[in-house]
Amino acid sequence: MAVAALTVIPALYPSVAQLRPVIYGYLGVALVAQVLIWLGRGGWWRPLLGGFADCAILTLLLHHVGSASSFLVTFYAFGAVLNTLVVGKRMGLTMSIVATAMYGTLLSLESSGVIPYAPGAPDWISKTAPSPAMLVPLVGLTGLTTIVSSMIVGGLVARIRAEERELERANRRLTDLSVRDPLTGVFNRRYLLDELGRALLETRDPSATVAVAMLDLDGFKPVNDTYGHLRGDRLLCDIADGIRAAVRADDFVCRFGGDEFVVLLFGADEQTAEDRAREIAETVRRIGRKFDPACGVTASVGVAVGRPGDDPADVLRRADARAYSAKRAGGDRVVGLDPQFV
Repeated sequence: MAVAALTVIPALYPSVAQLRPVIYGYLGVALVAQVLIWLGRGGWWRPLLGGFADCAILTLLLHHVGSASSFLVTFYAFGAVLNTLVVGKRMGLTMSIVATAMYGTLLSLESSGVIPYAPGAPDWISKTAPSPAMLVPLVGLTGLTTIVSSMIVGGLVARIRAEERELERANRRLTDLSVRDPLTGVFNRRYLLDELGRALLETRDPSATVAVAMLDLDGFKPVNDTYGHLRGDRLLCDIADGIRAAVRADDFVCRFGGDEFVVLLFGADEQTAEDRAREIAETVRRIGRKFDPACGVTASVGVAVGRPGDDPADVLRRADARAYSAKRAGGDRVVGLDPQFV
């Protein structure tokens, strides 16, 4: 508005140049408002102050060039729409009401002769003030245009934002589905390989260690054979939930496939990883006993710590070999550092 009042409008209404000191003051207020926006400060009163300044300078210009005969009156609707887009529907509607009130007050003062009508209007604009009978249609039309424009744009903005939020939620759901096992809800093999690969890139830092605990369930096949796959799936979900509850918040639980799970243990050396793996094995043992003491579902766990230069396949191979060693030894145990698999 300030730029237009200093450039375009004086070209159409040369007498507006007389108002430059006021317009420069308005420009200063607008610049302060922009700085507050950039700093993220000001709260609700910043757009309110800016909106009042916009309405006031526009009302002054209309008074100067002809409130009932200038195209500048359309700027009220433009300002309301702009406030709606930038700040929101409530502020846009508030500024619409303020603009209508200012315009109505200006017309009333001019019609009653309290202030002169269009003192700076060019010769081709009538300088006859609107009659009292014209006030209602003039104010009504301006107010209706301004308020309705704000409400329509506000409704469109609200709908677009609601659709954007729904799209964001849908994207999050799709992203979650792409990295989650559909049965158990833990992370899937794809996510495991990605996260393990990223973690191994950081293993040059001694404090950024990552260990892998590979779990191969013992005695799970008889569960499917005896109780059916639906009960077997339920047991897998219970085990997945139990492992998630047993590990730290920053560790990742993944389903590797079938009845195999992998847990990424961050910041764990060999001994710490073995200790955590034993807690996980105890969790599986407890859930298996609760499901059916006769079945005795347990876990054979192999532990491997990532080393500089490893890729995900190297670490998983070592952990898998140790899990197989645990199963050959009778299962329900943890095998960690073993010279045979170094």
